[in-house]
Amino acid sequence: MSKAQLEVVPGENAGHYTLRGEIDLHTAPQIAEISTEHSEKIVLDFRDVTFIDSIGVWAVVNLDEPLLNDDALLHDLQQQLGPYDREAQAHLHARLAGLALKLPEGSAHSQRDGKRFDYIIDANSIGVQRLELAFGADTCRLVFVIAGRTYAIDCGIGRWRDGETELPGTPPEFTELIGRTVNPKGPTKVAAAGAWKDADTFQMQWRYYETPFSDTVTLKFSADALEIVFLNSFTQMAAAAHRETRPVLKGKART
Repeated sequence: MSKAQLEVVPGENAGHYTLRGEIDLHTAPQIAEISTEHSEKIVLDFRDVTFIDSIGVWAVVNLDEPLLNDDALLHDLQQQLGPYDREAQAHLHARLAGLALKLPEGSAHSQRDGKRFDYIIDANSIGVQRLELAFGADTCRLVFVIAGRTYAIDCGIGRWRDGETELPGTPPEFTELIGRTVNPKGPTKVAAAGAWKDADTFQMQWRYYETPFSDTVTLKFSADALEIVFLNSFTQMAAAAHRETRPVLKGKART
């Protein structure tokens, strides 16, 4: 399959661009480059864009906020919309109401149900020092300790658990693709669910539903040791383009 092509054509007025082609993970860097070239308002014409995926949308909304001319962007989008179709809208609402995230496959129970664990983590590049785990009947709570500060993730077992987290590295940020987010980073909304793949392997999906990204996080238990493996959704889609930068964490039970 050939890579998408995007042409960014400067308009007659400074800061005005016409976009032609497709915007996806391969062409998103061209969007990020626009904000580095101007200090005035930016106006983007999407009328010749034939495709845009979630990475492309992410690139657009993460253009420097003071530069993006929202009024002009909305005007161009509104110009492309046809007349309101009440029947189509009703069909869309019915379809969306029936959608649900698939739960991770595996068992909801293990020999670790109802138990708590505390691990000292080996030195690593993301600074995790400890990990505390608590398995309930249908939940798992993870508490990462980094530089004396705690970061919690509440995960459902056999169900999705909704929450927020400020754990560093979540959601995965692909700054080489879309430029660094300019807004201050706050808590990230996350839905998490997990299942036991076998007696010693607990695997979770962390879905950052206000972004295009997610993580697969796997806990591998062995005697008094623990291994934590992170795999972001972008690496799963295009490992050659973006490798997982977070290390495999290894720890020993705290005594």
